[in-house]
Amino acid sequence: MVDKNQAKKEMIKAAEPYEGYWEDSYDYVFSVMQQHFQNGPGEKMLELGCGRGEFIDRYAEYFEHIIAVEKDPKSRDQAMEKAYWNDIENIEFLGDPANEDGLDTESFDFILLGQSLQYMPEDDFEETMEKSVELLKKGGRVAIIVPHRKPGQEIYTQIYADEKGEYVSEKIDSEAFNDLAAVNRGPLAMKRFSIQDFQNFESLNLVEARVFHDVLLPSYFDRFLPRDRIINLPFLKKYFGSRLMLVLEKA
Repeated sequence: MVDKNQAKKEMIKAAEPYEGYWEDSYDYVFSVMQQHFQNGPGEKMLELGCGRGEFIDRYAEYFEHIIAVEKDPKSRDQAMEKAYWNDIENIEFLGDPANEDGLDTESFDFILLGQSLQYMPEDDFEETMEKSVELLKKGGRVAIIVPHRKPGQEIYTQIYADEKGEYVSEKIDSEAFNDLAAVNRGPLAMKRFSIQDFQNFESLNLVEARVFHDVLLPSYFDRFLPRDRIINLPFLKKYFGSRLMLVLEKA
């Protein structure tokens, strides 16, 4: 059986082009995202699928009240521990949002989907996007971080450990993806997205799209300009970056 959290960590670690790049890359994308925080009194934020709380210290200071949802108890406990050690007191953690109070219609100024969409069955993905529209105030924004699909790249993959214990990524079809994504055992199923995948949701208008986490650009480019800035030049954006960050606004 694959430890899905460990599989995610191992695949990410193996792809880092040089030590410290992932952290620098997240610094870049969150510096862009922060420009979309309203920063007004009483601002309320929701993170759906917060995982182990990887991002909570990057946004906590910008909102008066935060709700972070994570169904996996182990991951949720780790996120709560991180909030404790970082003195983050304006955050509330929930399990299954269907059974919890506090998620009222049009009650959030900002929603972050930064850990979860790529692992959801496609029906759940559609439902989550519709729920985000329902929970956002008019003029509120949702930020999304997902794996970026470049031209010719497979949409669906499964990640598993081979006989040597090394993690392998393999192409699968949509049916296999949905079957694997619906259960907690077996290989880790993942979906990649393009910008176009998020341009047809009713009531959501795209206001920002950036790629980041690049593993293809030679490292010597970083001597002149950080790679995450280079790959967001209009003529390069769709060919580079293993992650995609989008911000959409509710009409």
